[in-house]
Amino acid sequence: MDIKINEAYFLRLLNETEPTDAVETLSGFWLHRMAEKSEHFGLSKPEWQTQLISIYAGEVGNGGHSQYFLNRGTTHAPETLVALKNVSLHDLAEIMQAALNVVTDYSCIENLTPSDLQKLHSLDVKTWSLVADIDSALLRQLRENSSQVFVPER
Repeated sequence: MDIKINEAYFLRLLNETEPTDAVETLSGFWLHRMAEKSEHFGLSKPEWQTQLISIYAGEVGNGGHSQYFLNRGTTHAPETLVALKNVSLHDLAEIMQAALNVVTDYSCIENLTPSDLQKLHSLDVKTWSLVADIDSALLRQLRENSSQVFVPER
């Protein structure tokens, strides 16, 4: 399915819309063309990185790192770390790396000790304090790479 977006609307989203609304709306358009069997699910690099970070932030924001690892595993964690660094979310990258140091394999999350769970919880709290910066960083990255975000209809 080829979804098109009006160029003026695309530019308004990038330049005049609040970051949370812009990122949510833009990702809503490319979600329709995601193909699970394609590399990066068929998304361009900036779209893929936005998607990875949005998933990470959403899962951790909703149920903490435990939820993220239970629902998503560790398969895309290395790419998510790279994405966090690429959009200058270095504090979040450090937090995710610390969480990965606790949970090396999502299948063993049920075997975490109370101490491990407390470490994850303290990382959750740190993540929650940084949530406000995420969409702004993602929108900045999408602006800088707008030529790689779905080509607007002309």
